[in-house]
Amino acid sequence: MRFFEAKLLNEVINNLEFYLRDNKNSYYTNIKKLNLPSLQHSSLANDKEYFAELKFIISVINTIIAKPHILSKEEQVIIRSEQAKSLNSESFSLTIKDPSLWKENSKRLMQPEYVHNVLYTDKIDIYENMFICLLIDLINSELISYRLHYLKLISTLDNSDLIVNKDYVIEAIELIDSLLRKLRYVKNSSFYKTVSKTNFNERFIKPTNILLKDRLYNYCYKFYKKFIVYDDINDLIIDFNSYLTYLIMKALSDLGYKKVANMSFSNGIFGIELKITNTNYIDILVKSNKYKTPYRHRLIFDTTEELNNYEDSDILSYSLFDIWNIYDIKKDKYLSSSVISEIKLIEIYLNKLTHIIKVDSNIYNKYCLICRNSIDYTNNVYVCEKCGSIYTYLEDDIIWLIK
Repeated sequence: MRFFEAKLLNEVINNLEFYLRDNKNSYYTNIKKLNLPSLQHSSLANDKEYFAELKFIISVINTIIAKPHILSKEEQVIIRSEQAKSLNSESFSLTIKDPSLWKENSKRLMQPEYVHNVLYTDKIDIYENMFICLLIDLINSELISYRLHYLKLISTLDNSDLIVNKDYVIEAIELIDSLLRKLRYVKNSSFYKTVSKTNFNERFIKPTNILLKDRLYNYCYKFYKKFIVYDDINDLIIDFNSYLTYLIMKALSDLGYKKVANMSFSNGIFGIELKITNTNYIDILVKSNKYKTPYRHRLIFDTTEELNNYEDSDILSYSLFDIWNIYDIKKDKYLSSSVISEIKLIEIYLNKLTHIIKVDSNIYNKYCLICRNSIDYTNNVYVCEKCGSIYTYLEDDIIWLIK
């Protein structure tokens, strides 16, 4: 999830919590009155401002790496006397006290062949500089995510019902590419190549004196604090779960479903029940009011999960939800080929789960409605072994395409 989407999600969840407190017993009845902002629209509206901020922060980072804070280390070493330019009092005292360093010269006088001396070394991989490298990597990762997102919008924008300026999408991609070029310059610096070798995976950055009192480092620290909207990814997942639940319930209300029990809804033809037993997904159980056999569909929103571990025979479909599209994992297909709002996405998805077709022939109890292959029949459910479609007759001339 991109920065402004996560930022608004946090605000949306706070509004939802206020609404729930005030409408505990009438949440679903009044849900149409709750018009929470679209994460999509907020994201598109704020990206340009965000790119300008990123450009500024990258310029700050460039200034830092030109003259970073370093830690000077002082170490006593023994060197040949002719190599020593000068001795401080401590080095002189140590040399005087160490007879092994002295030898007799040609005039039969004792003189030091070696001396104690102070060697100064600069340590650049200090905590604050490792933080700067972490920030560079985070910005780079975020910009790549942004670029992938906008590239997906290019080919679909003409058919979109989102109010977006196409020229801005192209401008956004050019801005992102420009920022990535600036970052490549930063990552090719000796500063980054040296400091990034040190393993540094801290998520909670400590506010050190340098980060608080050095103006340039402080710019970066403040940006990082704002950049990391969710310190804990689990909090983000929980909030996204709440947001998706709200979207589904809002869509059900808009589609004419009445609440019949806690998280159970009906439109007279179909019953839909939401099962939330895991913060990473929502299970949607769909049944016709005629046959009562529920079919389970899983809507997943934790993109850190492996997308190939979905073989539970009790679950008919697995789909991955983000605010821009819904992806059918098994079919390797997106729900929409154009950019539409989140609520419309959910409505299309729910309509797909309850898709009914009027037919004027019973031939589809012998041959597949989708591919015309001979079809198997068990307890009024028709399953095609060739294309995998599943359907049932709700009436003599009405078919529910279950899958």
